[in-house]
Amino acid sequence: MAFVAVLFSGVGCKKDDDTTPSISADSIKKLNEKLITKYLADSGWTELFKKDTNNIYWRITDTNSIDNNMPIPGNYVITKYKGYLLDGVTKFDTSNSLKFRVGSYQVIKGWDFGIRRFKKGQKGILLIPSQMAYGTTGSGKTIPPNTPLRFDIQVLDISND
Repeated sequence: MAFVAVLFSGVGCKKDDDTTPSISADSIKKLNEKLITKYLADSGWTELFKKDTNNIYWRITDTNSIDNNMPIPGNYVITKYKGYLLDGVTKFDTSNSLKFRVGSYQVIKGWDFGIRRFKKGQKGILLIPSQMAYGTTGSGKTIPPNTPLRFDIQVLDISND
């Protein structure tokens, strides 16, 4: 997390008052992109991931799918996942059976868009920038504000109900 603190110091910061720094959305977006690309480079994964227009990175790690259908808005998806910070150590969440409706924003935006890249039965990794996750507020004590996240996922089922 020291890397994050160093990057935040002085990058697009301005003070609205004497105590609260304000970071522009563009600066946060650029910072997240730097953090994710550094994470990929340090892991030797730069060429293995694809990126969409929302700056969500994904990689299919197990291509064995049960069928060729990918989730679309309105489908229900059941997933198994583990969520990590990009420090490679901090696991903040895990589930063996998360069910949500795609496109209804019952989960963070990065999940809603990222899950659409996976077929039933496939496993993979989602790297989600903070603006598509918990944004400027973070979540609890484990996920600081403006933090990109990693999710190791498996799509267990896709259905209409």
